Amino acid sequence: MGPRDPTGEAHWVDMLNARTGLPNALAAQIWLDRDDLADVLAAYRELPLVRSVRHKPRTVPRADYRASFRPDRCTASAGGAAMRCSMRAG
Repeated sequence: MGPRDPTGEAHWVDMLNARTGLPNALAAQIWLDRDDLADVLAAYRELPLVRSVRHKPRTVPRADYRASFRPDRCTASAGGAAMRCSMRAG
């Protein structure tokens, strides 16, 4: 499960449901910046428990976090692949 197997978690939950009857629904993990996004969404359409998808947007790397972090001073790169944040005003 993870970026190398984007539908693995959903398939595991589907198997769990087949054995136990639970859970009844799933918000499947998705990475909206994947090159194969359409294929992953198509795979999710085939799984009856998938009701929605969830995407965790990129944030400031932990190593760059400071108590003075100001999200209003951040800009995303083209395509949103990376975020650069300034800790200084201006």
